[in-house]
Amino acid sequence: MFRFAWRNRLHGQAGGQVWRLVAAFIFTAAGLVPEGNTGGTDVSGFQRLPVPKDLQQMLDAARPDSPSGKQ
Repeated sequence: MFRFAWRNRLHGQAGGQVWRLVAAFIFTAAGLVPEGNTGGTDVSGFQRLPVPKDLQQMLDAARPDSPSGKQ
C-alpha cells in the first residue's frame, strides 16, 4: 500500500502507511500485538484468536531456534 500511495503521489496515504509500519514494528517487538489477530475490522485489536494448526506448523518450522527451522 505504501508503494502504491508513493507511486500515485498520495502523500497523505503514504504518510499513514509509514505510521502503520512504525507502529506495527514497535507494538510487535513489545509483545502488544495479540497472537493470531488478523487485524480485521470486525475484531478488537487486543483480542487473541486461535492460529490454525497448519499455519502454526509453518510458523514453528520457520523459527531459527526450531530443529527444522532455516538459519
